[in-house]
Amino acid sequence: MKSDNISFIDVSYDELNSMPLKALEAKIIENMKLYHAKISSMSIEQVTKMREDVKETRKQKFRFSQETANISKDRIQIALTHLAKLFRKLDDQIKDQRNA
Repeated sequence: MKSDNISFIDVSYDELNSMPLKALEAKIIENMKLYHAKISSMSIEQVTKMREDVKETRKQKFRFSQETANISKDRIQIALTHLAKLFRKLDDQIKDQRNA
């Protein structure tokens, strides 16, 4: 397994596989706070790019990754859930900026 951190959640596949579930989710939430906090001060272009980057991270790091083959689905779901929350927040920000 790789020890490189996965974008946005900032945990490695090793951590995703071995950390206690509650500690894993707490670390992901803590690591994502910075991304959530800076969304409101970003331009629509920056928000749009980040949204696409989040989508690519979900696709590349989880859906088609051999790295996740031995990681339990509940652990992967924690990561995907938090990436989805970030994606929705970015999507809502784009809609708000377009309607402003």
